[in-house]
Amino acid sequence: MIDDLFGGPLRQIEASLTVRAARQELLASNIANSETPGYRALDVNFAATMENVVEEMRRADATAGPRLVPVGSAPAPVGELFVVEGSDKGSIGNSQNTVDIDAQMARLDENRLMFQATAQLAALRFQGLKSILEEGGRAR
Repeated sequence: MIDDLFGGPLRQIEASLTVRAARQELLASNIANSETPGYRALDVNFAATMENVVEEMRRADATAGPRLVPVGSAPAPVGELFVVEGSDKGSIGNSQNTVDIDAQMARLDENRLMFQATAQLAALRFQGLKSILEEGGRAR
C-alpha cells in the first residue's frame, strides 16, 4: 500500500526528471560546441532510457520483496543514458560540425517544457498525498 502511494509512479517521475536534466545538459553542450570543428551533435534517446529505467525498477522490486516503508533517500535508478548522435541534417559548412543551432534550440525548449510538465505532475501527486494525509487526520 505504501509503495502504491510513494513507490513506482513517483520513482518514475524522479527518473524522468533526472533524464530530462541530463538531456538538457547534453543539448546545451551541443549549442556551446556549435562552432567547434568536427563536433558531432549528441542527444539522449529519452524513450529508450526510460524503458531501461522502468525495467531496472521492476527487477529491483521483484528481488526486494515486501517493504513496510519505501527507501526514499536513494535516488531512482537511471542507469545508462542512451546517447545517440543527433538527427541534425548533415554537416554544416566546411568544419564537418553537425550542430544545427536552430534545431538544438528547439529541442532544448521542448525538453524544458517536458521537464516543467513532469515537475507539475510530481507537484500534483504530492498535493494529492497531502490532501489524503490532512483528511485522515480530521477523521479522528
